[in-house]
Amino acid sequence: MTVQTKCAQFPENILFYYPWRTYQQRILDELDEHLANRHLHLVAPPGSGKTVLGLEVMLRLNKPTIILAPTLTIKNQWEQRFTELFLQQNKKPDWISMHIKEPAFVTITTYQSLYSLYRAAEEEAAETTIEEVEGQKEIVHSQEVHAIFEKLDALQFQTIILDEAHHLRTAWWKATMDFRNRLYDYTTIALTATPPYDVSIQEWERYEQLCGPIDAEIHVAELVREQDLCAHQDYVYLSLPEKAEQERLELFYQQISHLQEQLMQDVNFKRAITEHPWMTSPEQHIEAILNDPEFYSSMLIFLHHVQLPLHDQALTLLALEEAHIPPMTTEWMEILLNGLRQDNHIKEHKQFDLERFMTEVKQIGALERGRIYLQSTPQTDRRLLQNVSKLESIEQIAKVEYDHLGDQLRMVILTDYIRKEMLDSENPGHKLGVVPIFQLLHRRLPKDCPIAVLTGSLVIIPKTVWPHLEALAKEKRINISCKTLASDEDFVSVDVTQQNRTYIVAFMTALFTDGHVQVLIGTAALLGEGWDAPCINALIMASYVSSFMLSNQMRGRAIRMDPQNTQKTSSIWHLLCVDPFQPDSGYDRRLLRRRFRSLVGLHAYTDIIETGFNRLGAVATKRLTTENIQDLNEDTCERARNRAILNKRWKEAVYTEDAEQEVQLRVEQLAQEKPIVYPYTIKALLYGVYYIFLGFFYDAMSAASQTPNSQTTRIVILILFIIAAVTAAPNLLLTMKMILRYRSLEKYMKTIGEVLYESLHDLSFVETSPKDIQIHVEDVEGVLTCSVRGGKMYEKNLLMDAWGELLDPVQNPRYVLRRFPKKVLGFRRKADYLAVPTEIGKRKEDAEAFCQKWNQQIERATVHYTRTPEGREYLIKARADALIMNFLDPSERVSVWK
Repeated sequence: MTVQTKCAQFPENILFYYPWRTYQQRILDELDEHLANRHLHLVAPPGSGKTVLGLEVMLRLNKPTIILAPTLTIKNQWEQRFTELFLQQNKKPDWISMHIKEPAFVTITTYQSLYSLYRAAEEEAAETTIEEVEGQKEIVHSQEVHAIFEKLDALQFQTIILDEAHHLRTAWWKATMDFRNRLYDYTTIALTATPPYDVSIQEWERYEQLCGPIDAEIHVAELVREQDLCAHQDYVYLSLPEKAEQERLELFYQQISHLQEQLMQDVNFKRAITEHPWMTSPEQHIEAILNDPEFYSSMLIFLHHVQLPLHDQALTLLALEEAHIPPMTTEWMEILLNGLRQDNHIKEHKQFDLERFMTEVKQIGALERGRIYLQSTPQTDRRLLQNVSKLESIEQIAKVEYDHLGDQLRMVILTDYIRKEMLDSENPGHKLGVVPIFQLLHRRLPKDCPIAVLTGSLVIIPKTVWPHLEALAKEKRINISCKTLASDEDFVSVDVTQQNRTYIVAFMTALFTDGHVQVLIGTAALLGEGWDAPCINALIMASYVSSFMLSNQMRGRAIRMDPQNTQKTSSIWHLLCVDPFQPDSGYDRRLLRRRFRSLVGLHAYTDIIETGFNRLGAVATKRLTTENIQDLNEDTCERARNRAILNKRWKEAVYTEDAEQEVQLRVEQLAQEKPIVYPYTIKALLYGVYYIFLGFFYDAMSAASQTPNSQTTRIVILILFIIAAVTAAPNLLLTMKMILRYRSLEKYMKTIGEVLYESLHDLSFVETSPKDIQIHVEDVEGVLTCSVRGGKMYEKNLLMDAWGELLDPVQNPRYVLRRFPKKVLGFRRKADYLAVPTEIGKRKEDAEAFCQKWNQQIERATVHYTRTPEGREYLIKARADALIMNFLDPSERVSVWK
C-alpha cells in the first residue's frame, strides 16, 4: 500500500452532528487564544467529550494529523467517534489509517507502537513487535522500521494529538518527544483527565515540555450542571487492624517508647551528643551543618529536652532563643538516631556502644534497609494497606448499598491483585484481592444479589448467568467455554484467551448493565481506565493506589451519567485501616490525604465543590480512635443511604450564578504564642474593650442624670470616664500591641499575592494582565484563605505554586528573601526569611527584580543566592526559622467551584 499523500486537507462539510455542550463551546470560543502559541493542553474529567473536542480542533487546523493513544481500546474510540459523530457512517475512509506501518492523512496509533519502532531503530534490533489490533501482534523487521519512518516523514504531520497525555513519562515520553522533534510547523493538542500533579518536579517538567502548560480546564461542576456526570459523593469506611496486628503494633510502640526513655537516661548517650564537635565548636563545622540542618536541630532539641546546657555558638548559629526550641518528639528522635547512625564521631565514641544499640533497634523491628523507623516501619505500613480488616469493610459497604438499592445496585469493586491461587483455598480471607473478596461476598450477601469476577485472566459468573453470556457470544459468533468452580458448584469459570478477552469484557459489561450481575469484582488494571459502564452507582476502591492520576481514573468509571437513569447518584467508597497508636492515624490515612489532594467532589456537610481531604469531614479532620470509629462509620453509612438529598445538594452547589473555578491557598495563621489566632483574638479584644468602656460610660451618664449640680455632674462624668478607660486599658493595650505587631494580615497577604503575580507577569510567565486578575484573602475559622479568580487555569496554578513556596517552610531554594519588617514604635523587628519561588528564582536578574518590587510595595528586603558559602549561611538561618520557630502546617492548595 502506498502512502496516502493525495489528501492534502479534510473533505468539505465535515461537521459535528450534535449541539456542543456549554463547557465545550466555551473551549472552542477561546480556541484562537489557546492556539496562539501552537498548543492546546486541555484538562477535562471523564465524560466531558475530550475526544470530540480533539477531533473538532483537528478539523479546524485542517492539517495532516497523527493521534497517539495509550491503549488499543482508546485508539479505536477515536476512529469510532469520528466516523459516527462527524462523518455519520460506519465505513472508515481510506485517508484514515489505524496502522502505523501504513500511515495516512489521519493516522491513529498507540504510544507503545511508536516506542517499539524507536527502540528498534536506536538499538538496531533485527526486529520488533507492535500490536495495532487486539490479540494480533506483528513482527516488524529492521529494514521495515526505516521505511515506516520515511512514510511518516513524507506525510509532514502538522497536528499531533496526545490523548491521555499523563501516560507520557520516561520511555514513552522520550519516543514521543523524538518523533515530535521530527515534525515541522506543528501544533500540539494534549488531552487528559488526570494531569500527573503528584509526580516529582523533574517528571512534571518533562510532562510540560511535551504538552505545554495547562491552557484550559473543564470542571467537574460544569459536567454535573449539564447532566453529563451524575451527582456523587466520596465516603471513607474505617477499620481497625485485626487483634493480632493491633497487639503487634502495641508491642512495637511500647518497645519504641522504652527505647526512647532509655536514651533519655543513658549518660553515655547524652555525653556522646554533648561532646559532638557540632555542639562544642559549631563555628568550625558550618559547612557540614549547612548540609544537614535537621540533624543539627535534633541534637539541640534533645539536649534541651534532657536539660543539658547548650553551647552559646550553637544557638547563635541558628539565630534562635532557647525558649523557642520545640519539644522532643518521636519524629525528632527518629531524625536524631538516623543522623547518629552514620556519624563518625558517634561510631568512634569510647563510652557509647553504637553497635550494641543498633542490634537492639534491629531486634524490636525498627530497622529496615539501613534506616531507623520509630513512628512506623515500611513493613507495618504495608500490613495496614493490605489489612484483612478491609474485607469486613467491603462486606459492610456492600450490605449497606444492597439494603438500600436492592435490585438497582450496580457495584464495582476494584483491587490490585487477583490472588488466583486462593480460589480453592479453604481460608482465602487473609489477603486483600479479587478472589478473597469474591469468596467472602458470595457467601455473605443474599443469594438474589448476583456476584461476578472480571479480570484479564479470570472470569467467574453465577451458573444461572451462563446462558445469558452464551447467548451474547453466539450472537457475535464467538466460541467460549466454562467449567464449574471446584470450591462452589453454583459458579462457573469462563475460559479467557487472547482472542476472546475483548469480547468477554464487552459481554460482561452487558450482563452487568442488564442486572444479570449486580456486583462486579475486578482489577484496577483492567477496569480502571477506558472501560465504560454508565450504570455503575457504587464503587469500592480496594486498591493501594494513592496517586491522583490512577485514583481519578477509577472514580471516573462511577460518575458517568446513565442515559437510562437521569436521576442516578453514585457512591465512591475508600477504605482506611487506622493505626490507633499514631496521632495522625497512620500511613493509610496519609496516603488517602495524598489521594484527595486533587480529587474534586462535594463537601460532606456544606454545598461546596472542592478538592482536598478535609472536604470529607470528620473522618479527615478528627483524631481517629478505637472509641469513635464505629460512630464515624455509622454516620458515613447514614449519609450514603440518603441518596435523595445528594442530587439536591449538587444542584445547590453547581447552579450558582457566575460561578467559576477558583484556586485557593489555605494557610494556618497561628501566631508563635500558640494557641492565639490572630483575627479572632483581635476582634474579640476590640469588642471587649468597646463594651467595657461603653458599660462604664453608660453608668456614668445614668449617675450624672440624677445629680442636680452641673459642676458635680461634670466631675462625676470625668471620674467615671477615667474609671472606664482604666478598666478597658489592659485589653486595649493588648489589642494595640497585636495590631502593631501583625497589622492587617489579610491585607498584607493580598499585597504579597499581587506582587507575586505582577512579577510573574513582568517575567512573561503569565499572559493575563494583573488588572484582570482578582486576588482575595479572607479569614475562615482561623485559616487564611488566599484565592484567585480570572485568567487561565495554568496562571492560577502557577501563582498558587509560587505563593505556597513563599509561605511554606524554606527547603532548598536558589534564592532567599531576607525581610526587614517595618519598625514598630521606633523599634526594629528581627529579620526573617522567605524562599524566592522556583520560577522567579531561576535567574539572578529575575530574583533581583522580584526583590526590587517587594521593596517598593511591601517592605525592605535583600535577596541572597544560596549556592555560595555566604548564601548558605542565610539558607541555614532560613531553614532554622522553618524548622525551629514556626512549626505551622504547610499550606494546602485547593480548587473550589464558587
